[in-house]
Amino acid sequence: MEVLHWWTSASERLALDHLLQRVNRDGVLWRSAPVPGGSVAAVPTLLRSRLLGRAPPDWAHLSMRNVRELARMGVLIDLGAQADWVRSLHPLAREAVTVDGTLRAVPLGLHRINTLLYHRGLWQAFGLPEPRRWSDIARCAEVLAREGVMPFVWSDEGAQLLTLFEILLLSALGPFRFRRLFQPGGWEDEGVLQALEHLRQLRALCPRSAGRALAWPLAGREFLLGRAGMWLSGDWARGELNAWGMRAGLDYGCVAVPGTEATYLYLVDGLAAFDRGPSTSPDLARLASILTEPALQRSFNRAKGSMGVRADVPDAPGDPAEAATLRDFQDPRIEKLPGLAHGLGLNGRRAEQTAELLAAFVRDTRRPPVGTWAELVRLNRGASA
Repeated sequence: MEVLHWWTSASERLALDHLLQRVNRDGVLWRSAPVPGGSVAAVPTLLRSRLLGRAPPDWAHLSMRNVRELARMGVLIDLGAQADWVRSLHPLAREAVTVDGTLRAVPLGLHRINTLLYHRGLWQAFGLPEPRRWSDIARCAEVLAREGVMPFVWSDEGAQLLTLFEILLLSALGPFRFRRLFQPGGWEDEGVLQALEHLRQLRALCPRSAGRALAWPLAGREFLLGRAGMWLSGDWARGELNAWGMRAGLDYGCVAVPGTEATYLYLVDGLAAFDRGPSTSPDLARLASILTEPALQRSFNRAKGSMGVRADVPDAPGDPAEAATLRDFQDPRIEKLPGLAHGLGLNGRRAEQTAELLAAFVRDTRRPPVGTWAELVRLNRGASA
């Protein structure tokens, strides 16, 4: 089976190896079709070309937003709702892959988006406080900059920049107002302007990547080498650091982004199957069942830095960062919200257009935040999830 995916970084290749070892043992030949450069943004374009040529892959790794769009185009198969693996899914994972009452993808992992990683070697060297509040972060940034260390690093790639911005939106708005972004008129909230101003302030603290869109693993290398003190990213960053040999709690720390501690902002990874005729259906069903097996879920998601999608087999915590994430996920007081960019809130071309606006905003410091806010309001006026 041909599988289109963007797993090309160190941790993603490690997770894919776990998956291939199990899948191929069951007589399924998985033929990887990796997206060049691991670009998430390139997937819709590649798929569009393949669909127009009537040669879709058997499976594709997709954001849940793309799953919804393709399902409503009628090109994804209904994976059925009666299989044992479907009944084992956590409700959040099952909801993410269900479109108009039908199951259109196999969820693979649950990622927490609102995470901040900090380099413990630098923290110990300079006696810095744990960055639990924005005021702590400001003090740490000042010390790091004075010592010649870049305070922040992140990737300005579209999908990564969207993730960063929605973290800042959640911090500025809180969960109730953040949820209103899914509704018409929600982007008129002045908290969106505050998030843009905050993005501009933080962007000035990672000058080495200014003007070029570092791929997210390359941004992580700056952190790994101690050239940057803090990394704002989803928890796939933990998987990458672990793959490079850094240890959570010893070499790096991981906390919820300030202002978002009471919220678990998440996205769901998944594979969707394309309709290529009835002869492929049994193989698709078999692969779907394998992908959700407890042992494979555990090894795959540990490598990726994410959580498994089964509700009937609790994740066993590994390192301190993984244990803290699992504890927050299981805490009923922590609100669980789907992310805008990857999940349910920016359908159609709005996600790509929002990413383009943000990229232009961070590249050109002369662009006023209020002008970009007005453009975001116009882009999302009358739109809903």
